[in-house]
Amino acid sequence: MRDSRGFLWFSTAEGLSRFDGYSFKNYGTSEGLPNPNVYDLLETRSGAYWVATGGGLCRLALRNPAQSGSSMFTVSPLPSAAGLDVHALAEGHDGTLWVGTRKGLCRSVSGVRSEAFQFVDLDIPRLRDWGVIALREDEYRTLWIGTENALYRRWHDGRLERCVPRVLNGRNYWTNSLRQDKSGPILASTDKGLLSFKPTRHGCSNDRLFTHRPGGTRIDFTFDEIMLADNSLWAVMLEGISRLPSYGPQSEIQHFAPVTSNIGLADHTLEAIVEDNAGNIWIGSDGGGVSRIARNGLVSFSEGDGLGGHDVVSVFQNSRGQLFAVSRSRNDLFLNLFSEEKFQPIRVNVPSGKVSMRWHGHYDVIVNGADEDWWVATNRGLARFSPITNPATLAHARPKYLLPDENIFRLFQDRRHDLWISSQHKRENVLTIWNWQRGGFDRFPAAGGAPDLDNDRIQAYAEDRAGNVWLGLERGGLWRRSAAGFRHYSSAEGAPGGSINWIFTDHTGRIWAGSSIAGVSRIDQPESPHPTFVKYTTGEGLSSNEIQWFSRSASIT
Repeated sequence: MRDSRGFLWFSTAEGLSRFDGYSFKNYGTSEGLPNPNVYDLLETRSGAYWVATGGGLCRLALRNPAQSGSSMFTVSPLPSAAGLDVHALAEGHDGTLWVGTRKGLCRSVSGVRSEAFQFVDLDIPRLRDWGVIALREDEYRTLWIGTENALYRRWHDGRLERCVPRVLNGRNYWTNSLRQDKSGPILASTDKGLLSFKPTRHGCSNDRLFTHRPGGTRIDFTFDEIMLADNSLWAVMLEGISRLPSYGPQSEIQHFAPVTSNIGLADHTLEAIVEDNAGNIWIGSDGGGVSRIARNGLVSFSEGDGLGGHDVVSVFQNSRGQLFAVSRSRNDLFLNLFSEEKFQPIRVNVPSGKVSMRWHGHYDVIVNGADEDWWVATNRGLARFSPITNPATLAHARPKYLLPDENIFRLFQDRRHDLWISSQHKRENVLTIWNWQRGGFDRFPAAGGAPDLDNDRIQAYAEDRAGNVWLGLERGGLWRRSAAGFRHYSSAEGAPGGSINWIFTDHTGRIWAGSSIAGVSRIDQPESPHPTFVKYTTGEGLSSNEIQWFSRSASIT
């Protein structure tokens, strides 16, 4: 949400996060929130901030930060029939605060000393499965109520009417959010796509539905939407961001064009979108933080720009400076060469049985030597194409399969051109290194000092300036392999806990490790026998302690 002062507020599973244009300020249970799960935030016309949480309704007191000893949030009790799980908030024309909960609807009633709330009985089938999910009052002063099976309109006299758009042909539909743009139509994010309609005194008209083109693989489940100043309509959908270049009075059903699959937030569902005062677009995800798209600063590429598949799993450059994107479709793996502002897709000659949309591996592609040795990770072995002087020949060249019984999860190449291979062999996770000079494999069992991969796996690699390789495990923490052997770094030494999801070496030689629960750790002098760890968490301004991926900005030193 963008408030009246231009601040951006993000509702997260760990509390509220406010961005003032320079830094984030986080509000959690330590600041007085009754529950860390925040579902909605409302700024009223009088300037009050109400917060919907999994533990009740509360009000934010914007006190002086120097003042201590009192909570920043005041909890407002709701009737017991409403429960504590608050999902949605809306303000009425007369200042009434409407509160949607898992069990129904409440409205504020002005009391002598404070705000009190009344439970409103709604005769809606299966309402108490998920309750009220979205609320919006229109210009006719009627209340629109979004639920899991339809959208309802509550009239002044308490009558309830189910909204039955013609474009949905009587189908039930889940409503996630409700907005009303300046031109009047209400935009409803539903599991059938983005619904647009114009409220009237007696019902609604001009109902339209925005979806992806029929026959494709994309799902139309929509979480949030926004109308920009250029009249383009953006939607946050289950598989990424989609855009309608011009929203106008056209046909009843129109089709979105995908913008991107993840905008740097891979493996996390995108759920919210907002525009700031400068015209930048901010996108929030479920567990993956927030991403900002600079106004006119994002160039998107899709199948229309040559990509062989919209599911992009990795991007890399070879020694010649050529940029490649590895993508996959339902049955195929593509190597996409970027040239002249578009991609040239090369379908890699790997059987469809070795490519799976449900497999969570990375499908890494490694180029060894003078671009003549190509290695491709699959879910049934390591494919080696050699010699390959022209990447286009990967479409018909026959690879040699090494480790054919193994599910190759991750690949990493060190400065010696050795390949580090995370794989699963007969339901056991293993670490294997392809010795480039010797031309053979080395296995590393735990008995030899390597990490114990029983019910664990290596999912991140980086190399420091001394040639030591750092390993991040899903459960076993942070490791380093040097000439002296393998070494584990514990939380007592300053290493991050949880799953190590990403490791990165910056231009100064420092190592950065991202954890699932402990934020980011910077490792100074990583080649030293006793490196120093510097931690960054929500206490230092991170919006979440769950880190999936990061890179370096040219402006950061």
